[in-house]
This record gives sequence, C-alpha cells and structure tokens, in this order.
Amino acid sequence: MDGLRKSNGFETHGSIDWQHLPVEIILEIIYRLPFSPKGFGDLLIVNKRLNGILKTYQRSLSNSIAISQFPQAASIFPPHAIADDQHPTTPRLSFAYLTTLFCRQETLNNIAAKTATLNMDTTYHLAESLPHWQRLQTCGLLLLYLLHDRATHAAKTSFLASLPLPSLALLNLATLLGTRAASEMGAGIIHSSYAADDAEVRSDIHLVFAELMLRHGPGFLARILSQQVRETREVSRELEWLDEYQIHEVGVKRERTLGSLLREAFARRCGCLGQEVGSRLWKEVQRPEYCNMSERRVVEVVGMSEEALVGLGA
Repeated sequence: MDGLRKSNGFETHGSIDWQHLPVEIILEIIYRLPFSPKGFGDLLIVNKRLNGILKTYQRSLSNSIAISQFPQAASIFPPHAIADDQHPTTPRLSFAYLTTLFCRQETLNNIAAKTATLNMDTTYHLAESLPHWQRLQTCGLLLLYLLHDRATHAAKTSFLASLPLPSLALLNLATLLGTRAASEMGAGIIHSSYAADDAEVRSDIHLVFAELMLRHGPGFLARILSQQVRETREVSRELEWLDEYQIHEVGVKRERTLGSLLREAFARRCGCLGQEVGSRLWKEVQRPEYCNMSERRVVEVVGMSEEALVGLGA
C-alpha cells in the first residue's frame, strides 16, 4: 500500500564528510533520507561519530521519520502497540520501530503485486474490479496486523469481540482472499492441485490456512505466496494435527480458534446464524459504502475512527 509511506524525494550524490559536518546538518540529512533498514544499517558503521549521533538522537529521529515518511502507518501502529519479539529490550520509538513500519509496507506491497496476477475470473466476480477488492483486502490485512500485535490469545479474543461490523467484514474478506491467493500461488498441500477432487480435504486445508493467517499475520501469507518451505510445512503439520484430533479426539484442550471467534463475532454483529456468515459477508462488502474507499478512507476505517465507522454503518 504505497500510501502508507510518503517519501520527500531527497537523494544524495557523491560522498558526504560525516566526520566534520555539524550535528544539526547531519540530523537534517538523516531526516530527509528515505528510510530503509539496510541504508540505516550502513550509516551506523560509517564511523564512530556518526554512530554516536544516530544513537543519541534515535528517539527524535525515529519520531520525525515516522511522521514524515510513514504518516498513515505510524498512526495505525503506534510504537507502544507493536509486538516486537525480535527486539524486546529496544526502546519502542527506535530504528527498530521504523524497520517494522518499512517491512509491513513492503509486505503489503508484495502481496498486492502478487495477487494482481491471479486468475480471478471464477472468484466471486473479483475480476470485474480487482483494484477495488485489493483495497479492501489491504484494509483487512492492516486489521490483521492489529490482531497480531495483541500478545496473548485472551487479548486477541477481546480485540475481535470489540470490532464493529465493517472491521470484522474486512478481516474475514482478507482471510478468504488470502486463502484463494495461496491456493493458486502457494506450494505443497495449500496449492489447489493437492487433493483437488476431495472437497472435504480442501475445506480442511483452507480452514487451517485461514487460522494460520490470523495467528501469524500478513507476513505468513506473503511467505506462502513466495513458496517458502517453512510456512508450507507448517500448513501440513497443522492439518495433520487436525486430522488426528478429528479421528482420535485427542484429550488435549486447545484454545478456541481465532477463525471461529472471528466468525462468531461477525454473526453476532450482523444478527445472523453461523452458517450464514459466508453469504452475509459478501452481501455486506458489496454495499455502496465499501465501493469507493480511497487509501485515506482505508486508513481511517482501520484506525476505527468514529466518523469513518459511522459512514460504514457501524
């Protein structure tokens, strides 16, 4: 989603004498440089003086760069709310935070690029307006990140229960479209060629994949679309566990799946039965209010601002 980041177009040419430039000039240059993890990693090893300046002014630089280059993403994902298992002792407002914003944008852009090549002719008539459906999917994937940032199952459960109907619809839509994309572009058992004639097996695979998306976030979908082996194997392992549970009824008490909690929350919000969720979902997202969602509108809805949600009938 390109709108998640705004670049001011600053570029550098030739060499910069980092050793003798005044600190305020260095900070202005750093602020204007388009952020990337590799670029800032390279700056940290230029010399000891630049390394010290970057570390001393890390918080203020991170705040300024987040606001100027990632304005929408920074408003949706404030630093205190992002799950950061990789850097548990790193200050929240840091270059690690900027890296998270950058990687999330790259992930969404990669998913959009890959799904743009899908054969959508037989998928709920999506080919008729693919950009529209991709915007709605992006909105759902942003909500998926918010779900991922809840650290515990109890927190995720509370988050799903608190969401208004539009957010629940878009989250459901993202998992459905993600599963469709994985079935066409993934590898191993998630690909549609596996057990193609066994509707029950395919249904179980889709159920497992949607649950893993809800559990791990958009990055899991992006890695599946890139046919990464570890994620493909995880789908297989989860399906094996499901088969074992269904056949032998193993006495292992598991928490309720996020998929079942999502469907239950949607059914409760729209006043339908569980078996009606699928048909009601497509009816909901085809309402006129969803048809002309600009990128700004998408960010407003994900941020769950009262004004945006009223506009969608929340």
